This record gives sequence, C-alpha cells and structure tokens, in this order.
Amino acid sequence: MGSFYLTSPELDILIDCFSLSYSGYDSDEESMAATTATEESVDLERILEASPIQSFAFDFDLTLSRIHVYNARVEADHVPERWRDDLPYSDELSRILRGISASGRSWCVVTFGQPPVVTAYLEQMGFRKEEISVYSPLAGNQRYSEELSPPADKNAFLASIAESGGLRAESIALFDDDQRNVAAAVNAGFKGAVVHPGIGMSLDNFLAYHDQAATRAPVKRKKKSK
Repeated sequence: MGSFYLTSPELDILIDCFSLSYSGYDSDEESMAATTATEESVDLERILEASPIQSFAFDFDLTLSRIHVYNARVEADHVPERWRDDLPYSDELSRILRGISASGRSWCVVTFGQPPVVTAYLEQMGFRKEEISVYSPLAGNQRYSEELSPPADKNAFLASIAESGGLRAESIALFDDDQRNVAAAVNAGFKGAVVHPGIGMSLDNFLAYHDQAATRAPVKRKKKSK
C-alpha cells in the first residue's frame, strides 16, 4: 500500500473535527453532572419538606470528619491547610446544611470536642459564625482531665436545643457514630441514627441516615406508678 499524506488544510480540518467531538463529549459530561446535581437538590428539598425532623444535631468527630479531630489534637489554626482532607464530601455536606436551613429547619453540631476547632472547619466551608451553633461540654480550647470528663451521653444538649427552639423531643434527631449516644437519645424520646465512622456525610449517606432516624419510633416512657 502506498503512503498516504494529508495536506496542511486537510490536517487542520481533521484536527478541528476531533476537537469538536471531544468538546462535545465534555459538554455532555458537564450537562449530565449538572442534571444529576439538580435532581439530588430536588430530592433533598422534597425530603426535608416532608421530614418530621425539625432540628438536626450532628456529632463532629468521625461523623462529619474522617478522623477523630479532638484525639488528633488539631488546633483551629491548623484547619485551613487540612480541612479538605479531614472532611470527606465537604461540598455535599455544605449543600445538606444549607438545604436544612433553606427548608426552615435548623442544624447544629453536638460534640465532645473543642468548639473553636469545629467552628474553624465550618468557616472554611463558607459558613459565617452567626450561622454556626456548636454544643460541647468544653469551653474554648479546654481539654479533658482528671477533673473534667465527657458526659455519658448528649441528652442534656438535645434537651437544651428543644427548650431553646420550643421543640418536642421527637422532632430532634442526633446523627452520631457512637451508638451509645444514639441509644441514649432514642431512649429519652429523641430521634437518632448511627453513622458509619469516618466515611463522611455525603448526600446519599445523609438521606439514608435521615430515613433511619425519621422512621424510628421514639421510645414510649412508662409512667411511674403513684
């Protein structure tokens, strides 16, 4: 077979064709991604509007974060250089939290960690200080010691959320990787979902945890006999 040569104009036309085809492929991918994101946002909005949960209380270490931030001794000034590694699905988490607020519901972080450190992570995600509520037994950068131990559960914080918001216990849900905290919350009449530790709060994960919490009937407290 003889050699085949393309003249410069023919080569330019061929390159243009490949370029158009490739750019069209990119456009299709971008369009599909945008459509998927829109559909997910609609699903989140629809589910939140119908949700029996009015206030979402998230644990932080190993629930929203990949690592146990408190045990790793992360300080607030360390956060800007490491927050994306420590928070899986940070963009999806931001959409979840903003979606909760947009639906007229509330969210907060209930942690045994240090409030300034948790706040620093949320600020890196674009939240303003006035949008952030963190409940913790620690004040500032305080750490546990022989004189100060973490409480047995998070029920006192959940009760404070109920009182300040004028909410019934069954309208508040705790999302926590520690099943003891969730069990205590449910036994006290709150809702709850046990989170898989360290995998982050993607939209799919949140919707699954939401279904778990929303459909779990609160424990009926027996009345004490007189």
